[in-house]
Amino acid sequence: MFDALVVPVTMKELIEQGFLTPYELIAPADTLENDEIAQRPVDAYLEHAPGRKAIVFASNVKAAREYTAQFRGKGIPCELVYGEMGAGERRRVLEAYKNNEIRVLCNVGVLTEGFDDRPTSCVIIARSVGSLSLYLQICGRGLRISKETGKTNCILIDLHGTCRKPDFGEPAADREWTLEGKGIRTKTLEQPKERFCLVCKVLLDPSSGNVCDLCGIARPEASAPEVVNAKLVRYAAKLREPEEVRKAYFEKLKGIALARGYSKWQPIMKYRAIYNEDPPAAWR
Repeated sequence: MFDALVVPVTMKELIEQGFLTPYELIAPADTLENDEIAQRPVDAYLEHAPGRKAIVFASNVKAAREYTAQFRGKGIPCELVYGEMGAGERRRVLEAYKNNEIRVLCNVGVLTEGFDDRPTSCVIIARSVGSLSLYLQICGRGLRISKETGKTNCILIDLHGTCRKPDFGEPAADREWTLEGKGIRTKTLEQPKERFCLVCKVLLDPSSGNVCDLCGIARPEASAPEVVNAKLVRYAAKLREPEEVRKAYFEKLKGIALARGYSKWQPIMKYRAIYNEDPPAAWR
């Protein structure tokens, strides 16, 4: 249907130009199995992003309920939203989150796109993600800028290690978007709309819920991923850049700040958020 694909701007360029906030990506050293996560979301949150507004992406409702209870058990105000909950209750929870009445918001397939809470400065991926576009949408929930709240960066905690998958990498990695072949090598996670009994294999009637009309056996409820207690480390691709590349990037940040009338500290804070250290005094 199309002859050409136009890529007007990349996530990396939007971060460099100040339209998105820098991030720090934290993940296990390797991708885990589909039903595994490195740590409980609450433990990773307390270690790497305590006090931040955070959105947790869970694999199913049972897992989201467990995570919500774990956050509350640590005294952290937390609620959950999912597709089947009533519209009024969902609005109440989202408003409470936007009004800072709750600190952490767990969700199952609801907040991946179209949700904008700019002060959110932590995203916790507590599930496997097979689609690159979905992975980028999830990470993007925490990358909006929020000058009024003093937000300088976002902590992305990838508990499954999705960023370690081939063709994934960090959100702002350089990518080729093309109309040829597989484009961005997207792997869809769409679930089949038809469901079958795991015992007698007959088609389940949607109106019967999870119980098979033929054998009377209920389809087992999806469980939360297994926590394997793997160590989380900072995604180091950016940190391995040589000094001349860092210096050139800092000069670019200074040029943007000067052109837009930003404070002289703004490029320093952006550099610090990306490289986890201040730029050398000689560069300033």
